[in-house]
Amino acid sequence: MEEISLTGRFRYSDTVLAVPLPEGRVTTLVGRAGSWGFRDGSGSNVLFGGRAGAARQVALAAHPDGSVIIADSWSNAIRELSTGGAVATIAGRNGYGDNDGHTSEAQFRALGDVAVDPEGNIFVADRGNELIRKISPDGNVSTVAGGGEGVAGGPALEAELDQPRGLALDTEGNLYIIERNRILVLSPDGLLSVVAGGGGRSQIDGPPGRAQFAGLHDIDVDDAGNLYVIDIDDGAATEFATIRKVDPDGVVTTLLHSDPPALGGLLAYPNGIAVTGGGTIYVSNSGRHQIVSLTSDGELLGIAGTGAEGADDGLAGEATFYRPKSLDIAADGSLVLFDQDGTVIRRITPAEEGFPLGSIAVAEGLRVPRIEGVTVRVYARRFGLVPVDLALADDGNVYVGDNNDGVWRVTPGRRIVSLAGGNGRGFVDGPADEAEFRSPEGIVLDADGNIVLAEYGNRAIRQITTDGTVSTLHTFGKKPHLLDHDGDGNLLVVLKGDGAGNDEVQRIRPDGSQSELPVPRHDSISGMGVSPDGELWVVGTDYLTGTTILRRTSNGDFAIVLETSSGQWGGLFSIHARGLDFSADGMAYVTDEKYGRILRIAPDGSVATVVDREDFGGGEFRPRGLVVTPGGRLLVAGGGLGGIQGTIWEITLPDE
Repeated sequence: MEEISLTGRFRYSDTVLAVPLPEGRVTTLVGRAGSWGFRDGSGSNVLFGGRAGAARQVALAAHPDGSVIIADSWSNAIRELSTGGAVATIAGRNGYGDNDGHTSEAQFRALGDVAVDPEGNIFVADRGNELIRKISPDGNVSTVAGGGEGVAGGPALEAELDQPRGLALDTEGNLYIIERNRILVLSPDGLLSVVAGGGGRSQIDGPPGRAQFAGLHDIDVDDAGNLYVIDIDDGAATEFATIRKVDPDGVVTTLLHSDPPALGGLLAYPNGIAVTGGGTIYVSNSGRHQIVSLTSDGELLGIAGTGAEGADDGLAGEATFYRPKSLDIAADGSLVLFDQDGTVIRRITPAEEGFPLGSIAVAEGLRVPRIEGVTVRVYARRFGLVPVDLALADDGNVYVGDNNDGVWRVTPGRRIVSLAGGNGRGFVDGPADEAEFRSPEGIVLDADGNIVLAEYGNRAIRQITTDGTVSTLHTFGKKPHLLDHDGDGNLLVVLKGDGAGNDEVQRIRPDGSQSELPVPRHDSISGMGVSPDGELWVVGTDYLTGTTILRRTSNGDFAIVLETSSGQWGGLFSIHARGLDFSADGMAYVTDEKYGRILRIAPDGSVATVVDREDFGGGEFRPRGLVVTPGGRLLVAGGGLGGIQGTIWEITLPDE
């Protein structure tokens, strides 16, 4: 038969598929959608990986014999999907470790990726051990790179690696390795050198000495030696995904730069890339639940998937995916990939004329309408102030919790004056000008006009009376984060746990007694507020699945107001949705510090953008706490750098 290409990198002949697959279709091969674990076998009995989310707990590579090799990080095992459809463990599954030797004795730790050469040697990115391992066809596991203390630029076994996470082989047998922000190459003679990156964490194009990467996620290479990588800048205020190219001279160029998915970017945390010998690029666009191709002029085209969440097989344009991840090009030109958040392996076979480029619409993100006519101005500003939360008094004074360990008052004349603290970090009660605080966050006023603080650093609730005396009301084993009063005069406190799922809401009654208020469990309770009709609302964040806003009904149950996937997958909120307050007409306003915007949720559940960074000239607007004035204006504690540091913003809606 004619020579065909596994990945466009190597050529093979006499390759036979045991069972012809239908063309232009998506087929599930093995695995159980949404079920993690470890079980060999066939069909839906097979289990892979662990709690995945954005992390890549499984990766795969097509083998020249038609099988698929799997790196199962959660189980520290290398597994194989045979052409007959059975999954078997071929190395590892012996606990954590770095033992070489026979596959039955070898150990791995937190695997990153696999690649297979024409002779059937399997290369493994052993991320946890910071090694590159090789599994030969005779069943021997050996270390071929890493384990030393030197820098790349000589013998590979003398160099120190930094959590290698992705691999690709070229036609000459060079193995390309990605770390977090640089690309290395391991030559067939055992020398390791830097291709590009490593000088910083950013997204800068240019020659090897200048170019930088922010967060490399996957890599592949074409027959001409061009490298293609997924590079995601998942910084404090960004989730920019890019597809970048490194030519044989090491010069880096950006082929596609996408805005953060929550703000409309087309790439939503892509997790896998595969490239043909001729340079056709396929990408698992994970958060959009779709497989796409990137053309030479930077346009995305749909390959498979409607963009809706699902697990339906069938025609490529009608099938559905859920967070597809690692993918490769098999010997017959089909794509094999992990789908369903890393729990199943599926195959996409092309039509006779190839993949139907351009015939499938590229999935887009949520479109959040923008409220027109909103005005923004500085309400008050003091350089060095780090405002976290606000409380508004009936007399027009605004009280500010300052993460620089003080409490400030903004007068009706908009002057910022010190109220208490500012004497260095500590835990001292007494007169306001002698008191010391440590990272005050939530702030409210009680019925008598006293200021009540959730003091994160001292794990305490502090009070500042109207005469300026500071005292400690309560201490906790956890860190108090948010405060509000319910309709019965009880103080509600969000306590931050030391791990995911350990946050709680404590109710402190006027007599000082406490009890935990049952709230649905989430990785984090990032926001809390009480609506005008006395209902408690909480913002529950789950790092892998997204954000849920709930309200506590009169019978004590919680009803979902809004449920959205996580921002990195294209949902409405990042994990830093914090400020929550209400207007008299029942509109809820929520700040998102990472995405630099405020969203409004109407009583009917519809969502609109009030302001975002465009309203601040693209600057580092980082909204935290907010209050809604009786007139409907928003006062917002805004973080940020440079000229907007220490600012309280006033936002006026068009109907106010």
